[in-house]
Amino acid sequence: MNIKYINNTNDDYLYSLFVGVYEIDYKDKEINEIDRLIIRDTIENIDRLDLIACRRILSKIGSKGYYNLNKADTVELLKNELYNTKEDIVLEIYEDNKTKFGMFAYQIIELLNITKWRFGKIKERFLIAGEEVVNIAGKPKTIKKYDRRFIYEVLLKKNRKFRCKYMVKG
Repeated sequence: MNIKYINNTNDDYLYSLFVGVYEIDYKDKEINEIDRLIIRDTIENIDRLDLIACRRILSKIGSKGYYNLNKADTVELLKNELYNTKEDIVLEIYEDNKTKFGMFAYQIIELLNITKWRFGKIKERFLIAGEEVVNIAGKPKTIKKYDRRFIYEVLLKKNRKFRCKYMVKG
């Protein structure tokens, strides 16, 4: 028995619905000011990743000759390669390792130029990227790391308010 397919308008309508639902936008995302800050910090702090993660990133980028290098040389090679790659790849690395690239409380205090007391009052509002175990005085302690993107958004809002408040109209 041979089955014959006949195209009709109902099939075209269903096909257009199917394509409309699964339409994927392959255009590169527009990079804004916060993304540029994250890219810079990700490349600077790439040494926070372990050797295996650095090698995995180098293989994803397509670099060669990294397998026999020690950690310091691997990190240096990775930094050089990341400066030459697309910005989207660096943002993807940040998204995959948010906890490693998160900010400690002292970094937030320094960046926002606030006191420890003020940070204690507003820290519940900040988005937490994850927790990391850190050795302090020879004892392990779990410390919260805050999302870098959220902190930079707060910084930019703070700077805009400051500029608008003290801006002289001419």
